[in-house]
Amino acid sequence: MPPSPISVSSKTSIEAAILSEPGEYLFFVANKKGSHYFSKTYNEHLEAVKLYQLK
Repeated sequence: MPPSPISVSSKTSIEAAILSEPGEYLFFVANKKGSHYFSKTYNEHLEAVKLYQLK
């Protein structure tokens, strides 16, 4: 088990979320190769889920 609760965010991760630049991509799906596919729309995300996760 980790030494602290998993849901506790560090100060640097909160700052990174607050200070980040807005982007076009709202969704992501992890593929089985250790990388991610980013989507701009929910429908595109659902297709990526089918392609990368539901095989």
